[in-house]
Amino acid sequence: MKTKSAKSIVAIVASVMICLLHGSVTADAVSISNSNDLLTTASYFPLDSGMAWTYYSTEDGAETLTVMPGTEIVNGTATKKVEIQGGGHSPGSALYCSNDAAGVMIHKIYYPIEYSSGYGYTNMTVTLSPPLKVFNSVVALGDTIKSNGSAIYDIEGVGSYTFYYEATTTILAEEEVEVSAGSFATIKALQSLRIYGSINGRSVSDVSVDTVWYAANVGEVKSEDVDGEASQLTATNIFTGTAIPDIKANGFDGPLVVAPGEEIRVSVSLNPIDGTGTLANWWLIADSPFGWYSYVPPGIWQPGITPYVGSPLTSLNSVDLFQMPFPAGKTTLHFAVTGYREWIDSVEVDVSAAAAQP
Repeated sequence: MKTKSAKSIVAIVASVMICLLHGSVTADAVSISNSNDLLTTASYFPLDSGMAWTYYSTEDGAETLTVMPGTEIVNGTATKKVEIQGGGHSPGSALYCSNDAAGVMIHKIYYPIEYSSGYGYTNMTVTLSPPLKVFNSVVALGDTIKSNGSAIYDIEGVGSYTFYYEATTTILAEEEVEVSAGSFATIKALQSLRIYGSINGRSVSDVSVDTVWYAANVGEVKSEDVDGEASQLTATNIFTGTAIPDIKANGFDGPLVVAPGEEIRVSVSLNPIDGTGTLANWWLIADSPFGWYSYVPPGIWQPGITPYVGSPLTSLNSVDLFQMPFPAGKTTLHFAVTGYREWIDSVEVDVSAAAAQP
């Protein structure tokens, strides 16, 4: 059975895999934690539906990555599909990845309409087993993350071929970088990927080594390979600008002292400044005498810290959220919108019997 050069197949898939490592492309992102702190990597590799990034590469020009709605199960794991347009990739090219307690993983690559000698244009899928691990779920500066396994190439109408991969990520440093999309506090990582195996008795191998800069709540913003080719973020629909949230209790900024049983009317407003239409997380959380609570749809309080919704920013003009009595003691309400940066306003309510005294 004839197929195109295995070296060429490996090179194509390696470029797509490295594209994900570099472009796939939430904690206060304004200032990065110090070198002794642990970093939660999911925020450096966000995968919320609708997120999009456009990069410009000195080698391949412009390309856009978009996280699609829903999930797809790959080898028992729910993954997010990241479509790639431009940059020399066939339309419909996609990567399937996850960012959860297991870490940041690449599970599958789909590369449609690829030319195979003797068979014409066909579709190719590469499944990684176990998945390639980009990051552990939590890392510190100096950490090295290694993974290896099988890369199974299924070429439609041609056949299935098993190769192998070895991947390494080393967390090097924290750096401020400036690209077309703005200035970002980042972690700098050295990433290498080797794909190897044999076909028709002939050994093949391909290696890529790149330095990549990731910003919390944004993803990859810059990369450089050993040959000097570079890529940088030129645009994203993730909120990276300025906003002014405001929260009031009974129309006041607080602190507010009320008697037990008195109802408190809570209202919020938002001026998105330069962030209108960009994707952000909206939060309303309470630090109460009983611990942390979050206000979530359909308008209820639940224990823990959870965003109310992730959606584009828009102007709000003093919207009343609820009116209810608060528990005895001090409760501080926080209204925030977060993307690359975090913008927050707070109001304190003190329910005290002394307020009922004449």
